[in-house]
Amino acid sequence: MEGAVKSEYDALQHRLQALLKVLESNSEPGTSPMVASKVIGIREFIKGELESIEREPSGKQHGRFLAAKVEEERFVGCCHRIQEYMDRLSLDTSLSTWRLEDQNAKDRMSSSVRLLPSSPSAWYDSNAGKDLQRRECTPGTRVDVLANILAWANGNSKDAVYWLNGMAGTGKTTIAYSVCTELASKHVLAASFFCSRLREECSDVNKIIPSIAYQLAQFSPPFRRALSMVMENNQDAHHKMLNEQFETLIRKPLLAALAAQPLESERLVVVIDALDECINKESTRDILDVLLVKSNDLPIKFIVSSRPEPQIRDRMNDNRIKSKLVLHELDTGSVHTDIETYVREELKPMSPAPAESQIQALVKKAGILFIYAATAVRYVGYDNFQSDPEDRLRAILAESKSQDDGENEEIDDLYITVLDAALGNRRLRKVEREGMQQVLHTVVCARDPLTVSGLSELLQIHNTERVRAVLRPLWSVLHVVGANELVTTLHASFPDFMFNPTRSRAYHCDSDTHNRILAEHCLERIKRAQPQFNICGLESSYLPDDNVPDIKQRVTNAIWPDLLYAGATAGLSVDKAAAMDGGAEPDKIFKGWGRVYEADGWMV
Repeated sequence: MEGAVKSEYDALQHRLQALLKVLESNSEPGTSPMVASKVIGIREFIKGELESIEREPSGKQHGRFLAAKVEEERFVGCCHRIQEYMDRLSLDTSLSTWRLEDQNAKDRMSSSVRLLPSSPSAWYDSNAGKDLQRRECTPGTRVDVLANILAWANGNSKDAVYWLNGMAGTGKTTIAYSVCTELASKHVLAASFFCSRLREECSDVNKIIPSIAYQLAQFSPPFRRALSMVMENNQDAHHKMLNEQFETLIRKPLLAALAAQPLESERLVVVIDALDECINKESTRDILDVLLVKSNDLPIKFIVSSRPEPQIRDRMNDNRIKSKLVLHELDTGSVHTDIETYVREELKPMSPAPAESQIQALVKKAGILFIYAATAVRYVGYDNFQSDPEDRLRAILAESKSQDDGENEEIDDLYITVLDAALGNRRLRKVEREGMQQVLHTVVCARDPLTVSGLSELLQIHNTERVRAVLRPLWSVLHVVGANELVTTLHASFPDFMFNPTRSRAYHCDSDTHNRILAEHCLERIKRAQPQFNICGLESSYLPDDNVPDIKQRVTNAIWPDLLYAGATAGLSVDKAAAMDGGAEPDKIFKGWGRVYEADGWMV
């Protein structure tokens, strides 16, 4: 071996032996498995290179020049191997350092986030979801509805909030769950909060924003780091007002994360379901204000589902939200088709299979209420369809069914909950509660739907705004339709519920008693009409209506809708009241009501 090469070999050998001693001196008990593994790897590599250096060259027979060339190549090869190994080791060390820094950030974040009420039961896919009856839409149903919502989520709408609005039992939560599933599969669902009055942590408005912040931190490392830094200086942020909660826990860290590096997706989405189920109604209004005002410049969208409760409806309408879908105003044909698909799918295990006529009858009874269909199939399928499903189905479809079997328990609970919130409000004065009950019972008992103004005049309230105020807490079970504000019940099952004292309990409407009251109101309304005779100004009382060319227009101009209703309904209401009173003469009560018009299809 040439002197120069040997000298370099010796120097390299000494350096490697020194490194080996350092490594062996640091191989102490208690060293972490990861560090110990790396030390062993480096040590074995150095030993291998030392053995290679110490081996005698095998090329003497080729001459001194060739042997020197071989030794030089061996030396260069050894140096290259060592350099490559050190480069890999340096890169691995850097990556480990970065991972450690990230883990430290996670640990710091975790210690801060532990202070946040994350409310895991409110996450769409939580274990609690099964107990709370959360599930996806049946395949093939709600296709257009889901497409509409997802198109908004994936699109470039300027609205930061999408309102999925639906009355009680129209399937909002199931739709919201399906939306979450689809968004999660595309990795754009940043957070979800499914409100429910059945779980305390799911019914507190003040826990929504902290939970969203927690989930965002899990979803996005840049946001996690930004949130950690913000919370180090403000660990009590979740105890503040909703406006400050949003600013500290979501807005500031989100903008900071965006400035540091792009987020994983340009269109993050948060889903908040059943906002109306939160206990504090004033706070419900406040959180909507926050979302509507403070999220427009953020890279995040909010899908909010709820019933049309006053606090929510007012805020959405005040802000002129265009991105919305009203489930109970969808084409009834498509809703019936979806309900039929759902019923057929859910009743597949039933043997023998239900008749086609039974399926159609059940779909008809369900109307636009998925909750009715869901309740029905659960009742029929009790005990895995082993408890007389045919008898149960017949009981549901029967015109008069026993209420002792509990088949209406779920929908009854739904209606009780709505009425508790409206009529059970402790802030209501007695006169307000009685007024609300009177309007509710009138809508339920009315032979034909009345308008808001009609209710106002018929019940002698004489204030349409007051009637609207009375109706607002009842929007989840009553429906105000069109520009003329016709008031109807959402579904035929609601009057059935109200008229049955066992089911409606404290909210029971005695139809006989209220028909007497309604008859009195109708007669009083007729008496207030002016003039009392020939109200339409006909040229002759002997002239048949068919011979009056503009009779319909005259009726419209001369007779207010509530008066027209009173004239058409009073007879029926009085007949019912008379039967209770032992046969009072309706003709005497109608004295002074000269001519009842037959125009427009009414018995007037």
